[in-house]
Amino acid sequence: MVADNVAIAEAAVEHLTKEARALDLDRKVQPLIMVGALADTNAIGRREGFFNVINANPDLYAEPIEVPTEWDATVALANLESAMQANPDVDVIFTSSDFLFPQIRAVLLQQGRWTPSGKEGHMILGGLDGDVTACNLIREGYVDSTGVQDLFFEADSTVEALLAAIESGDNTPNQMINDKGFALTQDNEPERHADMWGCVLADQ
Repeated sequence: MVADNVAIAEAAVEHLTKEARALDLDRKVQPLIMVGALADTNAIGRREGFFNVINANPDLYAEPIEVPTEWDATVALANLESAMQANPDVDVIFTSSDFLFPQIRAVLLQQGRWTPSGKEGHMILGGLDGDVTACNLIREGYVDSTGVQDLFFEADSTVEALLAAIESGDNTPNQMINDKGFALTQDNEPERHADMWGCVLADQ
């Protein structure tokens, strides 16, 4: 089983792009990506998915700002603070992992930009993982979308593949199953709430 980080990131950033087009600015929209440790294939795929969507919309987006995080909350906070001080016109932030939303919140609170969707000053926010924090922040209106690794699809597909292998007498199954995931957004959250593992945990 392999999560398609490129496709999952693309799904999340496509929704951010929809929201960015609604801004109707007199300049290009300024995106920022919080990049994971690039020795990690997950971080590489998520960055690629982000840039695929950004590059497909050259009329909309300015050149993205890249903020290294090394998958470390302290590093992410310091680098994001510096980036936002140097670039106060950022309109969209995509974090390569939802676990960094608390650091994003801390920085945006300092700037008066931690406001829900539909309110003046809202920062368009997206991430990837589908954790409990992201679920709650989407429901509260602060986060616009997150890319979700579809754990329920993965579990069902793994069981189906094992049963098929048993039935066929295959003692060494090696089928590769690709999880393209999906994006949970403020638009589809009511219908897809139960499909995201973080929302299921949040309801416990």
